[in-house]
Order: sequence, then structure tokens, then C-alpha cells
Amino acid sequence: MEATSAFVGTRNRRGDRLSLGSVAYDRDTQTLAVVFDPPLPPGTTATLALRPRRNPQLDGTYLFRVVAFPPEPDGGSAHGQFLGFGRFHFDRPEFFRWGDRWW
Repeated sequence: MEATSAFVGTRNRRGDRLSLGSVAYDRDTQTLAVVFDPPLPPGTTATLALRPRRNPQLDGTYLFRVVAFPPEPDGGSAHGQFLGFGRFHFDRPEFFRWGDRWW
């Protein structure tokens, strides 16, 4: 997960780079967990930049859930807040297509 980074702002308006405390991927649950260190203040717009190990075999739009957790309070666990869906879109260039087959 060394290719994961984050910054304040959006991809078109990049701000300061954010420090990541840890990044972990769980293959069984297909979950990526990112911990910001220090935690982000409320209202901060942040972008998480990911680099996949490989692209999917089929083109299309892939959706994933984004859930944020506040820092855990002493002696308890925090509840996550669903923020919405993120998306990756993959296209196959037309020059790889021959009839009904992709090359």
C-alpha cells in the first residue's frame, strides 16, 4: 500500500499533502483501511490517491463504499459514517478490439 497517498482538496485543486498513519488492505473482506495521523478536522475535503496492483479484466465503472470513522474514544469503539460512493472508471482502447474480442 506504499502507493497510497492523500492530500487536502480535490484532484483539480490540490492542497497540502496529508500524513497517513497506516494503510492496510484485507483481501478477505476487500477492505482498504486508511488512518490519518493526525486525524482530519471536521469539514476537511481530502482526496485519497490509490494505485491498483492491476486493472480489472472487464471495462466499466466500479463503485465502492466510503465510510469514515472518528478517532476511537477511550475505552470504546466509534461508529462509522457512510460518506457516499467512490468510483473508478476503466475503458479499453478501441484499437484492442477486433470484432467481438478484445486483444
